[in-house]
Amino acid sequence: MARLSRIVLLLRDLDHGIRFYRDGLGLLVDAQTRNYARLRTTNNTAVELCTAESESQCSTGYSPFLTFEIEDMDKTIPQLIQQGAVLDGAIRYEAYGKVAAVRSPDGHMIGLVEAANLPGDGDTAVAAAIAAKRELDTEDSKT
Repeated sequence: MARLSRIVLLLRDLDHGIRFYRDGLGLLVDAQTRNYARLRTTNNTAVELCTAESESQCSTGYSPFLTFEIEDMDKTIPQLIQQGAVLDGAIRYEAYGKVAAVRSPDGHMIGLVEAANLPGDGDTAVAAAIAAKRELDTEDSKT
């Protein structure tokens, strides 16, 4: 089975991108050069930021869609907005927790999930993923 080792995002402004992911989401900066930065999540996933050579390399729309599990939606959303994010729709309150989406200053879609404390379930991330999958399957069966 393949293992995801890193996510690479092409950006218009590297310094602004670093501030967005570091100050907005709390990622740690591992390495940085003039055109590149490597950041890490708390579970050690690498997010690499590179300066785009042309505008056509910059992603917009809903792909890719990075989703971060966060501890405090009410704290994180204002931090991201301060760093230039735009909230994409309302914060949703699902059985498995709070869910929101923001668009980064470079147009990348960022999903945010604050998992609910589910009684008797020690792994809320897995429970949230299962609930989200069931919700998508239900919506797909209606179409």
